[in-house]
Order: sequence, then structure tokens, then C-alpha cells
Amino acid sequence: TGATSSRQTTAALGFTFIYFGQATTALEIYADGDNYLVGVGVRFYLQPYFIRFSGNSYYRQVTAASQLSALSAQVRAAFPAASAASFSATNAFVNTRYLDAYLADPTKLSSFQLVLVTDGAMSFLIFNYERLDQPSGTAASSYASASNTPVTFSPSLTGSNVGTPGRYMFRVDQGIIRYIMKHSLLNIKYRVSCLYVKRRPPRPLRRRRPRRRAGPAPRRRSPISPSRRV
Repeated sequence: TGATSSRQTTAALGFTFIYFGQATTALEIYADGDNYLVGVGVRFYLQPYFIRFSGNSYYRQVTAASQLSALSAQVRAAFPAASAASFSATNAFVNTRYLDAYLADPTKLSSFQLVLVTDGAMSFLIFNYERLDQPSGTAASSYASASNTPVTFSPSLTGSNVGTPGRYMFRVDQGIIRYIMKHSLLNIKYRVSCLYVKRRPPRPLRRRRPRRRAGPAPRRRSPISPSRRV
């Protein structure tokens, strides 16, 4: 069971979701497809599919043990490192757009999910894609990074960064983004740092000599021939 919304709504997650070190507790859901993960004084943008929609959102908190177990298995398979090898989800939240029509062309339909899953310490963001009717060109997806700047990728039904077609997963409790590009897996660490550039001290100003005003050129005396000397 869950809730349905065809307009802007703020849905309580029912738990605390750590997003790059910030505690978030609700998801702002907009009818056109935008989502914002919010907490006290923080707001992060999430966009599973970057086109405008005109349908409904179906959202709910996941509480069934079997579904949490399935999500845990997905995370452990995608992130086999020691830190996530024993991951066991305690809470999850799902926002689904099912056969949602493109705002400018109702014949274009899409079905996808935004999933938030956590064990209280580690947090993961999951995008599931079942159908994508692209209106024109190549659509993109985006989510906020540790510095709250967008991280964009191009989803597809056959693409993935975890080996499962149509699924993209990211760890978002810390500043590490796992993303596939040109069949190579990249780990990008976001670090908050300042870059100081050592500049040379300014050169002392040189006083310029006043320029002399240009006057008439002095006349050159013609040489006197030796025969005319006195």
C-alpha cells in the first residue's frame, strides 16, 4: 500500500536518510517529475528522468522484510567491498512513475522508480527503468552530489553501472560516486578543499620621465667649404 499524488506533495520517509553527511527525512515530489530530498536546512535535487511528465506518482515506505531483504541483496551484489558486504537494509522508500505521459506528447510513456535504501549508516540511491519513450534526442538523469551540484548520466533499458540492465545504483552517504562511462567503472571522491595559488609580489611602479614636447627640428648648418674660411 502507498499514496498517489498528481500534484506537488511532501512525503515523510518515516526514517532518517543520510545523504552525503546530511540528515534528510522527507521527499518533495512534483507532478512534472522533479524530486527533492529535504531535511533541516538542506535540500537535494533528484531527477530519475529529465523530461516533464503529466501523470501520477506512487510512493510508499518499504516495511516488508522480504522486500528489504531483496534490496539488501541488490546492494551487496553491486557493492561487494568489505564495507557493504554485510549490508542489511532497515528502511527504504520508493517513488514510482508508471506509464507516465510526456507533457508535450501524451503518446510517449515511461515507467521508472526512485528508491532510497539504508541500514542507518550507509545510504544508497537506486534508479530502476522499465520503459523509456524518449521524445527527442537523449534524455538524462541527475542527482545532487556532495557539493550539491548535479551529477548527470544517460539512462537506458540496456545500460547499467552495476551489471543489471535498466538499473543504476549509487552510494550517497559519503563523498564517493560509482558511475560507469564507456564500459569503465570510475570511483570519484569529492573532497572539500581550497586551492591557494602563490602569486608573485607586484612589481614596484616605475616613475616615468615626462616626455618633452616635440618642437621644430633644429636647422642644420650647411658645412662651409675650406675656400670660404677666413
